[in-house]
Amino acid sequence: DLYEGDEVTVPQQTLNIRRIRAINGRLFERVRVKNYNAHAVSLDLEFSFGADFADLFEVRGMTRERRGVRSEGKIEADELWFIYEGLDGVLRRTRIQCAPPPQNFTGSGASFIERLGPKEEREFFLTYSCEINSSASAIGLSPLPFVIGHATATGTAYAGSQALVSAPLRKHQAATDRTAWAPYS
Repeated sequence: DLYEGDEVTVPQQTLNIRRIRAINGRLFERVRVKNYNAHAVSLDLEFSFGADFADLFEVRGMTRERRGVRSEGKIEADELWFIYEGLDGVLRRTRIQCAPPPQNFTGSGASFIERLGPKEEREFFLTYSCEINSSASAIGLSPLPFVIGHATATGTAYAGSQALVSAPLRKHQAATDRTAWAPYS
């Protein structure tokens, strides 16, 4: 059950959130929210993102004497980048694209505020990609302190979510005109 104050606004088993993921050069994710209620439902759907750019040896428990520099990424209407310039001078970026664009995009998350009518469903498409470029100083990015942790891309507010990797993404490829959403091309 979801509550607003002491009142149940969304009873159990009446709101379904389904995640489908596929990998083809990048990670594609489709999140479908379906309202099975006979009345409209308002919800805040939030995703938290992060990337630490830890190398294989750090992940296995070794400590590094020095690290590269994490830089503040660029946030646009539908994109977020986590950026890291390694000690080797190579710029590495994790790029997250959202369709439709979220109402709120921060350096660590995206939120969608939605009102679903009776029996209505809505879909959200997320694309995660890794990119390698030249030096960060060449594009004028400001350094941020490095934070140790593990890369994450998690969704919150999931009432009865399902995680699947399957071919149904093909039929939803046409649902967005973004060329980045082309897992089967």
